[in-house]
Amino acid sequence: MVCQANAWLPGYPMPRFCEVIGIKAYGYEKNSDVLRDLSEISFHCDVEEVKKIVMFLVRVVKEHGAADPKSLCYSTYPDWDKAWTKESPDLMIITGEFEDEPR
Repeated sequence: MVCQANAWLPGYPMPRFCEVIGIKAYGYEKNSDVLRDLSEISFHCDVEEVKKIVMFLVRVVKEHGAADPKSLCYSTYPDWDKAWTKESPDLMIITGEFEDEPR
């Protein structure tokens, strides 16, 4: 879902959650160990890969949703998809409350 005012579908109101969402994105460049703040995440993949990512995210919602909302939970895509290789990018979902921003 696109949550930028200038990219939203004309004639449709922007979803309210896009104004208040608190997602933080971090990542590494290939062959680097420097964690960086990200302003955008892009996936270039086929529809079957998108389906696998969605299934992973559904699992995350179920598992993390069953935990105490204050507990820190994380799930990594390589733990879920046995076809993942070290050449593939990793995807980690972290929920819960941080005392400090991860660094």
